[in-house]
Amino acid sequence: MQDDTIQVCYALHDREGARMRHMGASIASLLANTERKVRIHLIHDALLSTGDREKFRELVEEKHGQALVLHSMEGAELPERYRELLADRMNIVLPPEHPLANSAVSLQDLRDETFVLLESGYSLITEKMFQDGLVGLDNKQNEASHSAKEIRHSAMPYWLGAIKVTLYKIFPPYRDMQLIPWYSFVDGRPWLLPFAWIYRWGDCLIKKRKASEELLAEPFVKRTQIDERNRRMAEWGL
Repeated sequence: MQDDTIQVCYALHDREGARMRHMGASIASLLANTERKVRIHLIHDALLSTGDREKFRELVEEKHGQALVLHSMEGAELPERYRELLADRMNIVLPPEHPLANSAVSLQDLRDETFVLLESGYSLITEKMFQDGLVGLDNKQNEASHSAKEIRHSAMPYWLGAIKVTLYKIFPPYRDMQLIPWYSFVDGRPWLLPFAWIYRWGDCLIKKRKASEELLAEPFVKRTQIDERNRRMAEWGL
């Protein structure tokens, strides 16, 4: 029987100790937004302490009931178990005239092939990704993308979903706040969550009041964009 588990690989080299929390937030978001079976592969070195490894196990296995595989690279050559990962198929976008376009090749062939991307082309691609892409606001369909996703997943009538999204933005739950570096004082101390909220509100009022007000009002003033985005996502089966 075919295994339909989604394999997701992360690699961590974290001298300052900040990237681990961002990775934790990424994994938590991934697992909270899928009903599929997921196996997280975490490639790490000696900088990941035993305690931090246990935190990742708690997040993946205990909180979300998914699988975690730790791959240690502490002074070892490439282990035999990585051959299975290297055998996974990868899709690469190439211009149609490229000699490798529309073909299946090995990693060895791919490594030996020369790829030339001019600086002007790289700049244009990067600019397009940030301005348009999946989140950029030059594409009007991407406005209020986060609110659209959360309202769609709430399975509630629109206005109830909008209120739920707004309350989430004002009162983020402990599971999310503990993973953000500047609120790390709540990690293991959920009773400090109200103080983290107050700290967050003050920071938003002082440093980014206008942006925060627009973000909170988003589900109510951009319903047209949200409805259109959700309609398209439904059409695409996403």
